[in-house]
Order: sequence, then structure tokens, then C-alpha cells
Amino acid sequence: MVQMHTDDAELHRVLIEQVGSIGAGRMVMRQMSNQSAALVQAWLRANREHFRELDPEFATYVLVTCVESVTHLRLLDRPEGLGAEQLIDELSELVLRYLDVKRSRPRRR
Repeated sequence: MVQMHTDDAELHRVLIEQVGSIGAGRMVMRQMSNQSAALVQAWLRANREHFRELDPEFATYVLVTCVESVTHLRLLDRPEGLGAEQLIDELSELVLRYLDVKRSRPRRR
């Protein structure tokens, strides 16, 4: 998701700003979010033995909402020094800690 928004950041920024205010645009954004959520939920269910006990539907909502929000806000706010790789690292850390995944290797810096 981060890479998709990074490839043409300016286009995605405009789409987020403009399309979100149009009813049909919100529907398209919701459909894309639902597709992401379906993939995340399937992955959570298939890999549930690797992390803490959780409600897959609720966890999907939390994870997809967090990742989408941070990714979109990065485009709108344009924080200096927050590159795609750093964002991926930070979002990965957020997701792994939420799931309570034990790392087998140290975090990349």
C-alpha cells in the first residue's frame, strides 16, 4: 500500500483530497478498502497460530484503518524526512506489535 501511494504521490494526494469529497469517489475508495480488508482478514485467519488470540474481523478493521490512514496522511501532510522505507518499517512495527508477533531477527534501521 505504501509503495502504491509513493509511485505517483502527487496524483494520490490530489485523489485523496478531491475524490473523497465526491459521493462516487467515496464509494470507490470504500470498495478498494474492502478489497484490502478481505485480503488482510484471509491472511489473519490463515496465520492465526503465529500471533495473539484476536477477533479477525475487528483486527482487520484496526489494521486496515491504521495503515490506510497513516499512508494517506503522509501524502496530505508531507512530513519532511519520512521516506517510504521508513514508513514501511514503522507501519510494520505497528502491525507486528499489535499482533504480538515475536521477531526472529532484529528490526532493520
